[in-house]
Amino acid sequence: MDIDKSELYRMITRTFPRTHYDDVHDVIQATVAIEWECLQTREAPVNRQAYATVVARRMMMKMVHHRQRFVYPDRESVHGWETLQEEKGCLLTEQQTEQDLDIQQVLRGLPEKYAIILRRHYLEGASLRVIAEEMNIAAPAMRKRHQRALTLARAYVRHGAIPAEDP
Repeated sequence: MDIDKSELYRMITRTFPRTHYDDVHDVIQATVAIEWECLQTREAPVNRQAYATVVARRMMMKMVHHRQRFVYPDRESVHGWETLQEEKGCLLTEQQTEQDLDIQQVLRGLPEKYAIILRRHYLEGASLRVIAEEMNIAAPAMRKRHQRALTLARAYVRHGAIPAEDP
């Protein structure tokens, strides 16, 4: 019994409704090739159609997961890349890169005790409790220092310099 390609096509298009025709065609052809290799190596499955269905579904799932990692402007919208940039989509813009670089500049502009807290908490992911233990400070004092560090960082971003007095 041969593989029913139309049944595979129906199964894939129903399971994965937004897939492109070329992707479905590629998966079906690859499934037929894999099934033919199984016949040639004398490892033929008992139910060839069920085997082909499982292989096609797994291949399509991998392809869909792979495709979801990338943005294709011809599939996303009529206007292409412009709409993604306007709607603040997943694209990394030049401005975002500049903001990422400015974080290091802000940390260099802060007093060392505040820069350490912000660096450890936000960039390295350490909790305030762990940072307090490392610096031998009580937890309420650490929360206050964290608050002061954020206030100084905001002031630095707004005015380009640290205010003369410590908040």
